[in-house]
Amino acid sequence: LYPPREPPPPLAPGPADGRIEPDRAALVSLALASRPDLASARQEEARAQSEVRLQHALRTPNGTLGAGLRRDFGQNGVVVSAALPLPLFDQNAAGIARADAERRLAADGVRQTEREVLLDVQLALNAIDACRSRLDQLESTYLQKAREARDSALSAYRSGATDLIDYLDAQRALRDVQRAHQRAQFDYRASLLQLEAAVGASPGDQHQ
Repeated sequence: LYPPREPPPPLAPGPADGRIEPDRAALVSLALASRPDLASARQEEARAQSEVRLQHALRTPNGTLGAGLRRDFGQNGVVVSAALPLPLFDQNAAGIARADAERRLAADGVRQTEREVLLDVQLALNAIDACRSRLDQLESTYLQKAREARDSALSAYRSGATDLIDYLDAQRALRDVQRAHQRAQFDYRASLLQLEAAVGASPGDQHQ
């Protein structure tokens, strides 16, 4: 009775497995420049600032010029008039106050969105660190020990020192560790997608 063949090992770690070394400062800068929600908030702030300037410009009403002909005792003449309203009471205070309130609200929205961007990036980096630590632990300790235990059990079984059940138990333990390793690789790739969403661009763009 021959033991079953070992299943193929999971993907080998390394650059082909999507490992990266995140540069936090570069990623933060990239996120602040790339996140669409932050860009939208900044556009709203710029619009509000333009509205404030417009309302201040409306404080002084436009003057008017007029011209006409006048006949006086047989003499013809040209009459030119100018009118410049003096805003003694209504200086568009209501419009300015409204626009300034909207500007402050938009500025608060930009700062709040920036804080959210920084938090999203940090959470994504934390997830990457945790997943990479889990991968390193599995690859440096558990996979190696599980393979060694399986190989020892196989040698003992072939020499007749142990029963088949001992080998099958070691093989099952190895498969459990391999499944955990594959899951850790999946989680790591998912954490990279989380970072990409947090930054608003591919993390590889941090070096461009």
